[in-house]
Amino acid sequence: MLAHSTGASVPPPAAGFPEPTLPLFGQESRLDLSSSPGQRLRPPWSGPLPDPTESPGFDPASDQAILSALNARGYEALFPPQPAEEVYPTILADVLPAESEREGSNLLFWQAAVPPSTGDSSPFENYAEMARYSQMHRKGPLSYSLRLNTSSIYDDNITLATRDKRGDLHLAMGPALRVLLGGDESTLRLGASYNGAASWFVRTPAQRAYEQNLGIDGGWSGSRLTLGFRMGVQSTRSGSADAGERVGRQVFYWGLTSFYPFTPKLSGELSADVTRAKFDALLGSREYRAQQYLSYQLTPKMQLGLGATEGLLRPDGGLQQNYEQALLRVVAQPTAKLGVNASAGMEHRHFESGLESTFTPVYNAVVSWQATGQTSFSLEGRRRVFSSASLGSQNYESTNLTLSAREMLAATVDATVALGTERADYKAATTTVQSTRRDDFVFTRASVDWAVLKNCSLGVFYEFSKNLSKGPEGHPFQRNRAGLSVSLSF
Repeated sequence: MLAHSTGASVPPPAAGFPEPTLPLFGQESRLDLSSSPGQRLRPPWSGPLPDPTESPGFDPASDQAILSALNARGYEALFPPQPAEEVYPTILADVLPAESEREGSNLLFWQAAVPPSTGDSSPFENYAEMARYSQMHRKGPLSYSLRLNTSSIYDDNITLATRDKRGDLHLAMGPALRVLLGGDESTLRLGASYNGAASWFVRTPAQRAYEQNLGIDGGWSGSRLTLGFRMGVQSTRSGSADAGERVGRQVFYWGLTSFYPFTPKLSGELSADVTRAKFDALLGSREYRAQQYLSYQLTPKMQLGLGATEGLLRPDGGLQQNYEQALLRVVAQPTAKLGVNASAGMEHRHFESGLESTFTPVYNAVVSWQATGQTSFSLEGRRRVFSSASLGSQNYESTNLTLSAREMLAATVDATVALGTERADYKAATTTVQSTRRDDFVFTRASVDWAVLKNCSLGVFYEFSKNLSKGPEGHPFQRNRAGLSVSLSF
């Protein structure tokens, strides 16, 4: 599934620390990641921690042992009383953040590590658009959900071939589990999630694999200081436009975030993460990032921030690169139906190879508009530099733009249409390499999702994509995909 963001309403301001995406693919080939069903953009850090209902997280080895320890320290203070059991809608665990996770001004820092999407998708992403129909059960401070996801997708170009395309039927089935200790009002929150999918291909058995996504997350909120963390591991096999084929990848991620309000209007943020990406027969990388922001609540509906990002990239088989970014950020909710979260600035990159340093504009922006009670729109744009996984000692400057619209056809049925484009300009990272490749990728996607029953949802989609790749190292391709997904909750 191609990366796109569907429109959604912009709810009233509520805050929480922004949580990183799992996984944050540091510097790898472009991936095919699906956004969650909506965006919630609002002024950050104005209240208790949000409930990231389906984000990857921490799964306690022994819930009873943890609860006993918390009781000894004052359980009531840490976990306010909850109803004996609740069942409420939630977001299905997925590779990208769930709707409730896409909150807060620090959102764009976490997003920036994820390369824009072009190639194939992992099975986890096929269920993202039905995620809002899933169920979360609550017993006291513990919340949990368990789902069985299945999908059947026909792809007329399973290997992203330029010529002699080969179609195949891709079947996938696997569990999705989420466990959460604590909630919105909790001082402490710990959680874990696991997604697994057995992928089976009818005509290309070499592509069969078991893919999985395991994560840990948590947060602590004091009287002023707010802290959060995220750890994750993912193993998938999917297509990459950078490589021009389906490849196996493993990603390991660690991230921390913090927020401190100096005054009611002035606040500071400090975030850092490490991402390690590995690929089968391709070039992996390790990236370290740190970001600082000083933000001012200009009006109740607008926050401005000045920030800086420092990064260090170590491509496998290549020389180290260092970069700094000077950034301006705007988080605003001009009306109850319109939300904006955008950061933009300039990056200065240094090369250990001796190549002359470069200056590159960078930005990351999301605009969501709830036009009516049934119709919503979303516009996303990103520009950033990534390291190529297929071409040694080369980076590519990625510029991505996606427009999507969602229409609620009934209380449990909605349709989504998305259009997107990405340009990837490849640049040499050493003085001994000449780079001439440029990719112009376009896609369109239409889908319909239906909550058939309380514990069963169904989705269908059609997708067309084309990569206009130029240069001797380019890899043009065209493909059509259509599929059916079913998700059952327990």
